[in-house]
Amino acid sequence: SLFRFLTDRRAKLVDVLILCSVSLTFCIFPLTFIWGGTWAQPRSPGGRTTMAFDMLLDMVYLACLLLKLNMSFFHPRHHVEVVRRWRIVVRMLSDPLWWLSLVSCTSYIWIIAGAPMLLNNIKVFRARHLITELPDSLWRLRDKATVRLLKPIILLCLASNWVACLLAHFGGYREALDKAGAASYRTSYEDDTFDGEFSLYLMALVEAIYMLTGSLDNPVGDGSIRANKFPSLLMVAFFGPIGCVVVSLFISAVVQEQSRSRALSRRHDENKAFMAHALRILNIPKPLQSRVFSLHYYQKMGHDKEAFDALFNKNNLSPALENALLVYLYRDTVCSSEYFLNKDPNYIIEVLRVLEFQVFLPGDYVTRKGEIASTMYFISRGTLAILVPSQVPSEQMQVNKAKQVGTLKSGQLFGEVALVDDCVRTAWIRAESYALLSALSRASVEPIWKYFPDERRDLVAQVLKIKIMDSKRIAQHRWRKALQYAKDLVKARRRNHKPPLPARSQSQSCQEGRSMSHEGTCENQVDGHNTTQLINGPTLGPRRTATSRSRSSGGWMGIAVEDSHSELQERITELLRRQELLETLVYRGLDEMRSVRRLLEQREVAAERPAETSRLAASSGITSQRAVPKKGTKKVLKREKFERAESAS
Repeated sequence: SLFRFLTDRRAKLVDVLILCSVSLTFCIFPLTFIWGGTWAQPRSPGGRTTMAFDMLLDMVYLACLLLKLNMSFFHPRHHVEVVRRWRIVVRMLSDPLWWLSLVSCTSYIWIIAGAPMLLNNIKVFRARHLITELPDSLWRLRDKATVRLLKPIILLCLASNWVACLLAHFGGYREALDKAGAASYRTSYEDDTFDGEFSLYLMALVEAIYMLTGSLDNPVGDGSIRANKFPSLLMVAFFGPIGCVVVSLFISAVVQEQSRSRALSRRHDENKAFMAHALRILNIPKPLQSRVFSLHYYQKMGHDKEAFDALFNKNNLSPALENALLVYLYRDTVCSSEYFLNKDPNYIIEVLRVLEFQVFLPGDYVTRKGEIASTMYFISRGTLAILVPSQVPSEQMQVNKAKQVGTLKSGQLFGEVALVDDCVRTAWIRAESYALLSALSRASVEPIWKYFPDERRDLVAQVLKIKIMDSKRIAQHRWRKALQYAKDLVKARRRNHKPPLPARSQSQSCQEGRSMSHEGTCENQVDGHNTTQLINGPTLGPRRTATSRSRSSGGWMGIAVEDSHSELQERITELLRRQELLETLVYRGLDEMRSVRRLLEQREVAAERPAETSRLAASSGITSQRAVPKKGTKKVLKREKFERAESAS
């Protein structure tokens, strides 16, 4: 089967084998001709063992060349993957470098037949695999900084080995070895002695490295082994300019890697410089400037907005990849919150795509009491504190008088009421640490709800439940506060023996004695009889006849004190039940009115269609039987509309 370079691992294996075999070949084949010799009389280090290993590398390279005929490739001009086998074969066979590489695998056939070992230099054409970019199957490694830095170093080492062997063969090192012997060029380090051939090879290697880097201090070789050697002068004249190009390539590679690695840091430094200049112009105080720079530093280290904007750019990602990244990023925070439990996956993805990141410093207020609310927040990272206002009316807008009642952590949410209801914030939310929040605004989620109406209804029901619980809590708090205040007042009167409070008028009693909005009249005490009646039913519970002391004291406080704690608790429960029932009826009526309105709109659209059809037929010249509405149809529709609206209200 065909090897697909993008997905097939066999294609990657073939390309890796080619690179490895070529690299090892450039390490081995120059040693086969460094001191001359033939197949019958080898003089290379290692003898025929080195030659046999070189032949093995030739066989591996030949097999990889033949496998390339069965591997797809990326067309450089049409920018498509070529998968037709006959096109692949034609492209390979029409490449002269492929034929030269193939011929280089047959060098030992001619060497065994009697050719000199210098014939191995034909393998230099294989260097095209190392000089050009990495193969198509290894495209993931092309952008690796390590690969880009190591590639010129490896090329310099391999080229220096080859040039050193050429210099040793033609530059006078071989003649000096044959004339003076290997013992004359031995080197030592402490008590260790190194062979003369190895020492001469290192001398040639050092000169080759300096030559290829453009820093050879003795080009003509005065006083050295290369003195008066014409081949060495030719090699210096040829490889000297190449050394200047190699140095420039090294410098450009290092500079390019430095610029790539510091591209983001350089952009952050530029933004910070602009921000610092703007803060100086505006005369911003030092503490506030430090907070601005703290936020900038946190975004650089923990939540880089520049990098995220580049990542989630529409031109850099396909919709499928963008959705996969969003689901992975929010899997432990937003997706696991209560809001998305048992939701449609498509709805979750659509909501994730409109979320906006917001970063807050420790001490920042995410929301403030009294501000207009239109956003719900998901906590992705950090800890938030919930602060409720003071019970004193004059201190309710003072945040320093607020009381902390709880904390919010990663994975939780708040502010869902703002998505379905026009309201203001009722508490402060303060960041206790560096916080990363995902904001969902009403303007961005309402277009999504057009296609997912059930999700909106679920949120409305959830918000209604929250409101009912808040109403219960507020009512219970008010009753407990009133009861405690009445008990404290009676105790104070008994302790101080003060005269009772003066009796108030009926209007004042109505204003102060009204307990809930569900009561239709005021509770009055006239000659010891309770005259209060509720609109929605009988009185809220039994009431004892006031004693002479309560009648003389006047007001609702004396009555509340004389009632027992159990009776007050029953009254509170009954009031909360009626309030919940009333709210349920109101919301049910609103839903029925919406359904009636949609039904009437559908009927109006259906009534307009026959008239439009008849007009089109008349304009086109087609005669047909015109549908004449029955007499009184409009009146019937108006009557039905009025009756439905009246019943819903």
